[in-house]
Amino acid sequence: MQEVTNYVESTGKWYRFFGVMAVIGAALMVLAGVIVLISSSFVDYAYNYDLYSYGSMPANTEINSTALIITGILYILLSGLMVPVAVFMFRGANAARDAVNNRDNEKAVLFLKNTKSYWKFYGILTIVVISICLLVFFIGMLSAASMAH
Repeated sequence: MQEVTNYVESTGKWYRFFGVMAVIGAALMVLAGVIVLISSSFVDYAYNYDLYSYGSMPANTEINSTALIITGILYILLSGLMVPVAVFMFRGANAARDAVNNRDNEKAVLFLKNTKSYWKFYGILTIVVISICLLVFFIGMLSAASMAH
């Protein structure tokens, strides 16, 4: 039983560490999204005053600023995916600590429940991302095929 307790305690510490990393990562993603959104207005300014095109080609600021706005919004929205990760991590870390300190089986079960939820979340997220990649791939193939004709 001591070996199980040691593993739960060790894993709980790692859960807390990665929970903190998830919060920091989400905050940095929001910050990056805001910076990209703010910088989108500077792209229009730079191209309107011909700072980057050097007269070699016409500036297409609408596409450039729109792409930056979409990227900024996506960064902010995707940072929300880090919130459930952090929640599962902190709940698991607290349950592991309580299970070890109080020799509480219910807390150990809660630790395992949060571990299951964490991996279930990542499993579903992986399926969604793979599905989106396949969808984009097939749309790209159809677009390429329609351009060839």
